[in-house]
Amino acid sequence: MAGFSIRFALVGALLQAPAIPPVADSAARPLDPAFDSAAVIAWRQFERVWVPETGLAKATFDYDKLTTWDIGSVMGALYSAKVLGLLDPREYFERMTLTLGTLAKMPLFADSVFHKLYDAKTALMVNREGRESARGYAWSATDLGRFLVWLRIVANADPALAPLATQIAGRMRLDRVVKNGYLHGEDATPGRRRFYFQEGRIGYEQYAAHGFALWGHDVALAEDINTNSQPVTVLGVELLKDKRGLDRLTSEPLVLMGLEL
Repeated sequence: MAGFSIRFALVGALLQAPAIPPVADSAARPLDPAFDSAAVIAWRQFERVWVPETGLAKATFDYDKLTTWDIGSVMGALYSAKVLGLLDPREYFERMTLTLGTLAKMPLFADSVFHKLYDAKTALMVNREGRESARGYAWSATDLGRFLVWLRIVANADPALAPLATQIAGRMRLDRVVKNGYLHGEDATPGRRRFYFQEGRIGYEQYAAHGFALWGHDVALAEDINTNSQPVTVLGVELLKDKRGLDRLTSEPLVLMGLEL
């Protein structure tokens, strides 16, 4: 997951939030200069990993690959830069059109959904070892969920980009990912055996499910945090755990839901 673009996207999404009215007195917002400075630095970092040939971005300066989650973050970074005034609206449109144009022709895993890992410079699938692959090896429902969140934000924000964003969403056979209200991933072994499994635990499951719901898919059971949660007390504080086990609850998916959705 590309932290640089995730954090930058959060800043932009926060400024879009309509629930909090603007404060006229700048003295009441003493942290604004710090946030402004952080946004400028984040944008400079993003520019260093941006790949103008494809409209994608490397996950880090030294790693040319990116996941489908990271592709969602690329769209988020561009959108946020426009909102913050760091990217001219015309250049934003050109860059986002480039990114979406690449997504409209990138190879899909099993001709069904976006693959788990791509090369940012070529927009081709890569295998577990980072080498170009025509076959690929997996998809991640969680990563696809973030991808769909930002694809919908981009489509809703600009009618001129909406047809291309809709075309990209329509490339995927998401009925392979959504089954009986839940999200599923798939992983292929070197021996070509495929494993199909329910993916997601409380937190990330709800965030990812919202992305699918934004494009009309029935993920009601995955969206509802109460479906598989139960209370647990930790150091005297009542939290939620996933009764299916294997849960690792962090703040990230909940913060993303609050700011982006």
